[in-house]
Amino acid sequence: TLKQDKEIVLSSENIMTRPIPKSMVIIGAGVIGCEFASIYANFGETEVRVIEKSDRILSTEDQDVAMFVQKLLEKKGVIFHHQSSLKEASVEDGRIKYSLTHNISGEVTDHFVDKALVSIGRVPYYDDLNITSLPEVTLVGGRLKRDEFHRINPYSHIYACGDVTTNIALVNVGEMEGRACVDHMYCSKPEADIVPDFDNLSTIMFLDQEVAAVGLNEQQCQKRCIAYKMARYGYEFVSRAVAMNNTRGFVKLIVTNDRKMQVLGVRAIGPHASSIVELASLAIHNKESAYKLEELLTAYPAVTQGFLECLRMLLGSSVLKPNVFPELVVSEWHPPEFNRGRAYQVKKTRK
Repeated sequence: TLKQDKEIVLSSENIMTRPIPKSMVIIGAGVIGCEFASIYANFGETEVRVIEKSDRILSTEDQDVAMFVQKLLEKKGVIFHHQSSLKEASVEDGRIKYSLTHNISGEVTDHFVDKALVSIGRVPYYDDLNITSLPEVTLVGGRLKRDEFHRINPYSHIYACGDVTTNIALVNVGEMEGRACVDHMYCSKPEADIVPDFDNLSTIMFLDQEVAAVGLNEQQCQKRCIAYKMARYGYEFVSRAVAMNNTRGFVKLIVTNDRKMQVLGVRAIGPHASSIVELASLAIHNKESAYKLEELLTAYPAVTQGFLECLRMLLGSSVLKPNVFPELVVSEWHPPEFNRGRAYQVKKTRK
C-alpha cells in the first residue's frame, strides 16, 4: 500500500505544489484521476500512466462518453493500464516502483516513475471535530449517519454537510446541504420542502474537452429497467463548433420511450458543454416532456443549437436524418423480457 508522503506519493491536495515530474502514475481512472491526467498531459512535459481495474475509464458513465474521453487522453500520450491491479509499490532511490497484475492473464509487470498520484479512496473529513466521541454517533461505511434533514443521528441539534459527509463530494452539493441545514434550523416552512432534491444535479469534468452531465445516463436507466430513447448529435454538425475549429464532442439526450418522452438526462462533451446540459436541468426536475423543450429558441450560431437539433432528432423533426452519419445516432432500449413483470426484472438485476 502506498502511503502519501507529499513528496513522491501525492494526492490532489498537494500535487499542484510540487514541480512538474517527468513521469507519473495515477491510481484510479475516475473523474479526479482523468482530470489530472488531462492537466499533466497538456503540460507536455510528463509521461502520464493511469491504473484502472476495469476495462475502461469513468466506470459510472456510459461507454460512449468514457471511450470518447479515453481517446482524447490517449492522443495526448496518456498510457492506460486497463484491467490491472496494483500488486505492490515502493519508493526506491527517490522513484516509485510499482508492480501490476493483469486481471485476466495474471501477468505481473514492473514499472518505474517519478511520482504517484492517489486519486481513489476519498473519505469524509471530521477528525478535528471530535464528533465520533459523542455517545451513540453511528458510522456507516466510514460516514456519519444522518437523517433526511442532515442531522447526525440521534441528535436533533447537530447537523453535518459538505466534506464531513461526502455523500456527493461536490462543492454545489455541499452548499445546497448547508442551506438546507440553516433552513431547517430557522425556517417555518414545511419540512418536506427543505429536503434537497438532487434529481437534476449538474456535474462537470475539466478535461481536454469539457464534459458535463445532468440526470440519468443509459446504464442508470438500464439498471432501473427504464425503457428509453437516446439521441447523440455530433459537434461536426454544430455551426458554432465548426466556426471555432473545435468539433471534438457531442450532445446526448435521453428520454422515456413512451408517448410523453419525459426528459431523463443529458450528456455533453465539447465547448460550452456545461451550458448545454443546463438547458434540460429544470425540465428533468419538473418531469417535463421533450415536446415542451422543443419550444426552445436558441441563438445562432451557438453550441446550444446542437442540443435543439439533438432534441429534434428524437422527435423526428430534424432536417438531418439520424443513423445516416456515425455522428448522428438515435437508438432505443427496452428491458429484456419485461412482459414477465417488474418483479422478474428486479430479481434478475440482483443476481
